[in-house]
Amino acid sequence: MPLRKTVTNDSATPRKRPRAGSRAGASALAVASLLLAVSVRAAMLQGELTLGRGSSRLEAAEAVVWVDRIPSTVEAQLVQGPRLWFWQRWLGVKPPAPPPPPHVIEIGRRFLPRVTAAPAHSRVVFQNRDQVWHGVFSVTPGHSFEVGKRAPGQLDTLHVGGAGIVQIRCDIHPDMAGWIVLTPNRAFTRPDALGHWQLPELPPGPYVIRAWHPERGVIKRTVNLTNANTPIRLRW
Repeated sequence: MPLRKTVTNDSATPRKRPRAGSRAGASALAVASLLLAVSVRAAMLQGELTLGRGSSRLEAAEAVVWVDRIPSTVEAQLVQGPRLWFWQRWLGVKPPAPPPPPHVIEIGRRFLPRVTAAPAHSRVVFQNRDQVWHGVFSVTPGHSFEVGKRAPGQLDTLHVGGAGIVQIRCDIHPDMAGWIVLTPNRAFTRPDALGHWQLPELPPGPYVIRAWHPERGVIKRTVNLTNANTPIRLRW
């Protein structure tokens, strides 16, 4: 007996129209979920850093502030850069290019900036803009390296290792000294000239903040981040 093929004509099958109330409820739920997600992402660590008596405000700009540990999903997002909303992608907006690696300039027989910050296992660029030769090196345990003697105009890229404070010197000019702060992740920042600092957005929860200054050393503070964004005061 031959098999019969059954064809269903969707146009002939009456459909039930969703109620207006159900559509409105679904839209409200979607909006509420979006607002909740935004509020969760909006938590931010920020505050003010002071070096104590006898120091100027400008000295605070040489400090580095970072978080000991952040969720891996946050670190991945910081590596990828800011997310684009669906309408931005629809309009063809391109994501911003990743920031270039930090540059340490050798000029006037000194390092500029004197303190450089970079995430661990990344790159740092050295450029000789002086009129004399330089030879950048470090003997910091676990971070020793030697770029070699470089003529004016020479540019070198250094692949750095794990987290730590690396002191750099010049083997031709012993008075030259600088530091590279290698942070354990990309949740780090530099204070401005007034000591104000702000870290990337993080999920609410407990965090350990550290701050380092070449003349003051390291301080540590444990905080509980909430949606309130309460300013945090760091002081040596």
